[in-house]
Amino acid sequence: MCSSDLRKNSYRQFDFDNFKFIAEELFITCIAIMLNHQDFEGATYLLRSNFYTEKLNVNSDESTIPFCQFKSHLDSFDNRNQRLQLRRVSLKADKLKERCKEISFYYLMQADFVMYLRHLVLRNRGSDYRYFWYPDTLVYFSSHHKPFQLFAHAESRSFFDQIKPIFDINSKEDLLFLCESSNPRENLIQLGSGNYFEPKRLIGYDKLCSIT
Repeated sequence: MCSSDLRKNSYRQFDFDNFKFIAEELFITCIAIMLNHQDFEGATYLLRSNFYTEKLNVNSDESTIPFCQFKSHLDSFDNRNQRLQLRRVSLKADKLKERCKEISFYYLMQADFVMYLRHLVLRNRGSDYRYFWYPDTLVYFSSHHKPFQLFAHAESRSFFDQIKPIFDINSKEDLLFLCESSNPRENLIQLGSGNYFEPKRLIGYDKLCSIT
């Protein structure tokens, strides 16, 4: 076998990270735009759908996967962070923010958080532990911020009724259960300041459905 054949049939650990990053970026952006334009039906459809894929490994016969598979840990970012001693909390979040041109980065963070809550729905149903979604972008979310706009609007009961299909819930209490359903350590979101935030605060739970 010639050297060109060896190169063609081998790959490094980081070779596909760019494709994984772009796929995740496109999916988050799509959900962010839908939520911002109040296309809750479209967002719900995508977050409930399974997507076709090649076999994940030789021992798996899966052909469809939930949206969580768009979330990937990218070793190339870790490598760069360590090699250049950048000491960044998340280079992936930095790059997502840098490339966010079509929509305010705030709405990208909001979508990232919504998808985090949606992944908890899957985990509560016993879905494969591999399907995990962590909201990397929230390292840019300040502890002084108010609840995300989507949930601030959900002070109105009628608006809450519009968004609840995204999470397959019937009441605000169901949403609270969702926020508190996983391991307490897993259910704290790290902010860029090094502090941790409870999802309950990000949804403004106490004011949900307070206006009829």
